[in-house]
Amino acid sequence: MGSCQPPIPANEVERLQTLRGYRVLDTGPESVFDELTQVASRICNTPIALISLIDEIRQWLKSRVGLNTTEMPREIAFCAHALSQSDLLEVPDALDDARFATNPLVTGAPNIRFYAGAPLVAPNGCVLGTLCAIDYIPRRLTTAQRAALHALSRAVVAELELRKRMRELTSVVVERDIAHQQLKQANDELELKIAERTASLAATNRALEVEVEARTRAEACVRDLATRDPLTELPNRRLLVDLLQQQFALARREGVQVAVCFLDLDKFKVVNDRFGHQCGDLLLTEVAKRLTACVRKGDTVSRLGGDEFVISLYGLNSYQDAIPIAKKILLALKQPFEADCRTLNISGSLGISVFPADGEDVTTLIDHADEAMYKAKRAGKNAFHFFSAR
Repeated sequence: MGSCQPPIPANEVERLQTLRGYRVLDTGPESVFDELTQVASRICNTPIALISLIDEIRQWLKSRVGLNTTEMPREIAFCAHALSQSDLLEVPDALDDARFATNPLVTGAPNIRFYAGAPLVAPNGCVLGTLCAIDYIPRRLTTAQRAALHALSRAVVAELELRKRMRELTSVVVERDIAHQQLKQANDELELKIAERTASLAATNRALEVEVEARTRAEACVRDLATRDPLTELPNRRLLVDLLQQQFALARREGVQVAVCFLDLDKFKVVNDRFGHQCGDLLLTEVAKRLTACVRKGDTVSRLGGDEFVISLYGLNSYQDAIPIAKKILLALKQPFEADCRTLNISGSLGISVFPADGEDVTTLIDHADEAMYKAKRAGKNAFHFFSAR
């Protein structure tokens, strides 16, 4: 198998004009774009993530994670192949793809095997480049990861649009100020022209408010992606650590205890292997709903990844207060699940550590709860076990 040159889009002239209109090429690194690239790398679990823009002769990187270069020839760029499509370009194994098998980026450094690029589509439909995730091993994205990559690519374009609009609005304000000075010299037209410019300014302010609101929503979306599991929408490990630290600090002041429960699903691998990851994802979503229904107000349910969840139970007077909730969780998981038109039966193994008796920091308590969970599995699964240092 060989490799082939990326096709030239039919709207290449308009596309290049649109790209130059954003005035982003050859600008320095900026945190707002770097944060989006870092989120893409974390969500897709890839060592490399890029915001890539394609001009006449090169691929230029506005932001990058895991790659040192800032540009490369267009003819070898994976992203150049995405310019003629509006959907995500996914290459599970570059060595099995005739377009890329002999590409120097595959046969040599950085030795690309997997590529997924969400196109950066401007409002006029022109594709500027991609937000892409790259790995050194063959793989595929989950449905949730593909959706997240698309959402992040839209956030990149929204940021570019916002900056372009801000420049236009700034230009309008400058023109207004110049006109205002000229109006002072024309007494007969003073009142009329002031009224016209006041109306123009009001429209400009309204447009600016709309753009600021859009940016605020985009930033909130990025924050949510960084702290929430994209599949279940539960807190992820990053947010869990922050919440547990807050609970521990409050528990010290109020003299109460906090139970940290580490849950691992029994037989989940069987479901994935037999019915596929889509069915497994649906099952994880339903498990998240049941766990949330089992806990009290003030407790926290989070997903660490895979089939592992952590539940924090706040305000306990004794470790025994965690027992009824643990039993409720295990009973809820034993009930059959309906997912992808199938009835699935699983169970859970639960390990419990207690603050402050079993530790006073997040890492220690999660590790102790994990250790207790493995004891529950060795005891036959579908059980809970408290951590013991003995």
